[in-house]
Amino acid sequence: MTTVKSVSDKRIIVPGMINGREYYFLVDTGASIALISEKVRGLNIGKRFGGSIEGAGGSIRARICNTFVKIGGKDFSQFLATDLDNLIASIAEETNVEIAGIIALPQMKFYGVEIDTETFTLNFQL
Repeated sequence: MTTVKSVSDKRIIVPGMINGREYYFLVDTGASIALISEKVRGLNIGKRFGGSIEGAGGSIRARICNTFVKIGGKDFSQFLATDLDNLIASIAEETNVEIAGIIALPQMKFYGVEIDTETFTLNFQL
C-alpha cells in the first residue's frame, strides 16, 4: 500500500505528476467530475464537452482532456479542462497551495483509493 499525505492541513491537497512536472490537486469528495486547469502546460486537450457543468461557482464550459495525472503510483484519467482561475485563487488564499485541478470521488472509487479525512491521507492499493 502507498500512502500520500496532504500538503495542507486545511484541505486534502496531494501532489501529482503531469509530463514529469509536479502539480497539486484538491481531493473533492463532493465532486462528481474531475477538472484540470486549461493553463497546465502539455495537456492533450480534445473537443468541447457536450454540455455545461453546474457547480457551487456556477456554470462552466470545458473540453475533454486526454492527459494522465500520476498520483500515488496510479495514472488518473478522465479530466475536463476548463478555466479554474477563481477556484485556484480561492484555494490558494485558504491553504497557501496553488492547485492545478480537482480529483473527484468517482476517480477515487475507480482506482480503489481510500480517503482518510482525519489524517488527510490517501491510501493506494498497488
